[in-house]
Amino acid sequence: MIFNDSTINIDGHSARFRSFIPDVAEGSYADKFKEARPAVVILPGGAYAFTSPREAEPIALELCAKGICSFILDYAVADSGKVFPVALAEALTAVKYVRDNAKEFCIDKDNISTLGFSAGGHLCACTGTLWNNPVLNGFLDGNRKAYRPDKMILCYPVISAEPFAHKGSFENLLGKKFDEITDDERKLVSLEKQVGMHTPPTFIWSTTEDNGVPIRNSTAIADALAASGIPMELHIYPHGHHGLSTGNNVTCDVPFGSDYDCADWMQKAVKFIYDKFDKK
Repeated sequence: MIFNDSTINIDGHSARFRSFIPDVAEGSYADKFKEARPAVVILPGGAYAFTSPREAEPIALELCAKGICSFILDYAVADSGKVFPVALAEALTAVKYVRDNAKEFCIDKDNISTLGFSAGGHLCACTGTLWNNPVLNGFLDGNRKAYRPDKMILCYPVISAEPFAHKGSFENLLGKKFDEITDDERKLVSLEKQVGMHTPPTFIWSTTEDNGVPIRNSTAIADALAASGIPMELHIYPHGHHGLSTGNNVTCDVPFGSDYDCADWMQKAVKFIYDKFDKK
């Protein structure tokens, strides 16, 4: 595996950006995958207050083992002093970086996904719904389609600023108290309202017992995707608290072999990443 530690710089903020690239040396068993491998930009959760290590490297390593080039972005959060849309500009710039360097990394430039957890799931959903929004004018240059992810993987995501909102995430995202958020701002960052034909195929999973980010966030965006005819896959598991990450002993306080039922989400997501969908 090839590892690189760099930064993405937007609006005076340097976001740590790590690359985990499975080796494809000439003559190796993986040589057949050259220029055909998927890539994923991972956006850890943390209520836009921090980026959780539990939802970063363990995910990248699991994906690498499946032949997927993985990138982790520690995007701008509250203590950086930066607010929306800086983190989104960073995430989209990360997608464009991967696409621009696809040949070097032996990546299929048309199969680059974003994958996010909780508030990172909100940022992930932003990449697929707001990539062409005027709010990003001045942050992104050139052809906006170069920044668009080809797929989204939403893991117990924050989605809506409506009554079932995770208020802390939106306060950190916008830099103001929840009751000070305007109706226009609330609509813009309620991503079930931003889904359209421009939105890529999407994989979603959550748990019924999640008391941190209610599953109505997941079902709201699933309904919007279905209404727009966007290919999607939705899994609602009956058991498990918020923030399970891999759902096994690597990131959860359970003995080896005592995985949560939702631990199979990654195998399902990997299949979704490798799947082919018609281009819109």
